[in-house]
Amino acid sequence: MCSACSRATLNEKQTLAVQRGLQRPFSMVQGPPGTGKTSFLVQFVAALLSAPRRRQGGRILVCAPSNHAADHLLDRLISAGTPPHYMTRVYSRFIERAHGSMYKGGTTRMERGFDIQPHLEEHALHWKVSEVQQVKFTGPPLSRDAFDRSYEASEVKVLKDSRIVITTCTTAYLHTALVQGEPQWPSRSVQWQGPWQGPWPGPWQGAWHPWQDPWQDPWQDPWQGAWQGPRQGPRQRPSVLRPVSFDTIVIDEAAQASEPDIVLPASGASCRVIVVGDHKQLGPVVTENNLCAPYVSALETPFLERMLQNPRRWLSSTMLNMQYRMHPSIRSFPSSQFYESKLEDQVCIPHRVELNCIWPDAKEHRSFVDCKGSQSMGLSPELNRTCDAALIESKVSLKNVGEAQCVVAACKALLRKSCSARDIAVITPYKAQQHEIRARLERDVGSAAASILVGTVHALQGSEREYIIVSFVRSISEDVEDVVSSAVASVGDSVALQELHMESLGILSDYKLLNVAITRAKYGLICVGNADVLSKGSKYFNAFIHSLRSCIVSKEEFLRSARWARGRISP
Repeated sequence: MCSACSRATLNEKQTLAVQRGLQRPFSMVQGPPGTGKTSFLVQFVAALLSAPRRRQGGRILVCAPSNHAADHLLDRLISAGTPPHYMTRVYSRFIERAHGSMYKGGTTRMERGFDIQPHLEEHALHWKVSEVQQVKFTGPPLSRDAFDRSYEASEVKVLKDSRIVITTCTTAYLHTALVQGEPQWPSRSVQWQGPWQGPWPGPWQGAWHPWQDPWQDPWQDPWQGAWQGPRQGPRQRPSVLRPVSFDTIVIDEAAQASEPDIVLPASGASCRVIVVGDHKQLGPVVTENNLCAPYVSALETPFLERMLQNPRRWLSSTMLNMQYRMHPSIRSFPSSQFYESKLEDQVCIPHRVELNCIWPDAKEHRSFVDCKGSQSMGLSPELNRTCDAALIESKVSLKNVGEAQCVVAACKALLRKSCSARDIAVITPYKAQQHEIRARLERDVGSAAASILVGTVHALQGSEREYIIVSFVRSISEDVEDVVSSAVASVGDSVALQELHMESLGILSDYKLLNVAITRAKYGLICVGNADVLSKGSKYFNAFIHSLRSCIVSKEEFLRSARWARGRISP
């Protein structure tokens, strides 16, 4: 199979994106699934490293919304042969302290735990600082404040000696080694001139008032205007000290970050900013419940999506169109529905005859199992009896036992045909269904179940597997099914109740969720759901089901064919 990461050269669009990123102060790159976005980023960073440094101390800051995405970029840069001493990975203070950092100053924001991979630990800032003799407790003992100041000075020295700094978007403007001081914004009568010509627009101009439409005309084009460069003319800045300067700031997976998480790190660039992502996939998740609706809507709108709403900015954007992941039959629907049929195939996937029980046609590696089973309420697996009623109410999820049965049968059929369990992933939008499928796999599949990836669409965004099984869950609920099948229910009641539930797909109504779920597959895709409910609840699902009309099988027919898959299940 061809892979974007194994190619020594870039394709035409990737090369164009590198050229625009080097030549322009601001550029955007849209990377649809499987188009070699990470390969482009690695080559872009390599091009920056090989270019002559225009001034002393030029550095690259690479940001990503999550620690997993940032570590993935670091891993790829290491694999590409980037000298280790060039790179430093900055984790949050919370993660640093969990991994032995001796720094105790400042405030620490509570967050989820994160395990640093052993082969990446030597690149971490706190690991490098621990090797600096000045901050070790040798000689006369230092007070805590003096030690913290010495530690911070060593952090700045390590970062200034680095050419590439990799971190998350939030850590880029919260970590004291990168930003120090609290922003004191100038009054409305004073305009702060950032590195982009003209007043810094939108919510970062004066006080933030989301109810006053922060996305009005002054904020429509924050990157417009001639580039002034550093130190060209006076400009009044907030009282924030950036101990380490960066010529270039690269933001990856920008569609998954809120707009402030993109603009705040980008404001520290002195030469160029390049934003990479795909606004046709899942956007940022806003978890705060005390925000007004317009503010939440603004935060949930991906930066790239809003930028590309204006045709003037298309000249600053490049869309990668050569995909190296999916079988052409899997690529066809997302290309036509979400990417204006611009995706082209550069992948060679031979047909496996032994999998004819699932995909009998060499040109069609998709299958839809029409499961009419009812959905039911379930709880997220992290809940227990000690949770209060409010938490339980907010965490109630959905499951579909009939679909879970089909998913397990599909996994067993693949394993019996010598498919590796590590090549199989199960995607579902609901936590309760994830828990149901995991429990059934452990019961019916055995030790191989541990290697099968089971997760929600949000959790698996950015990953890929040879075989993807999607359980959509949404169907007619158990209480509605009871009324519909009841002899005493009128025809009108039955039809009305069915239409009521068919019109609401919940989170499935977001087309981006469908796009992410089906584009994780490389060789084969199996979708399990109620075709009637899905097709009548969303125009995108209707188009998807219509494109699969020759690949739809009933639950009973699928289970019979899956039982015919003879063989031994191996881990």
